[in-house]
Amino acid sequence: MLRALDAARGRLLHLTPVEALEVAIVAGDVAEQVRRWGEPADRLANLDALRGLARAYEDECRARRGAATAGGLIRFLTGAEGGGDQPPSTDADAVVVMTYHQAKGLEWPTVIALDFQGGPDPWPFRLSVEGRRRSIPGIR
Repeated sequence: MLRALDAARGRLLHLTPVEALEVAIVAGDVAEQVRRWGEPADRLANLDALRGLARAYEDECRARRGAATAGGLIRFLTGAEGGGDQPPSTDADAVVVMTYHQAKGLEWPTVIALDFQGGPDPWPFRLSVEGRRRSIPGIR
């Protein structure tokens, strides 16, 4: 799959964003992958919705008489150019990936925070996370 995507990379400069998206979906065998994950009808519908958003981006660029690019499509999809965030999942078992800033003030039963390798930060205006010290019988 990665080799097919890498092989298709050279064609990207000559493709519209919709065509580039379709090449990525086909070369990455995305449709087959999502069928394996279950609920294929919903997942394939999401792929169709993504294609629709790409067409909407191209239409918007055409209306503005601007260039439609793959990078512009990505900015559009991430909200930087009028797109929007994906609505939060209502599934209680969903994994939510957020920035630290987005997660501020939210309470979750399980939180995995990355990039805290340096240990606690003594600066008073930054977050410092320290675990509770637990007493284990027989261990000091």
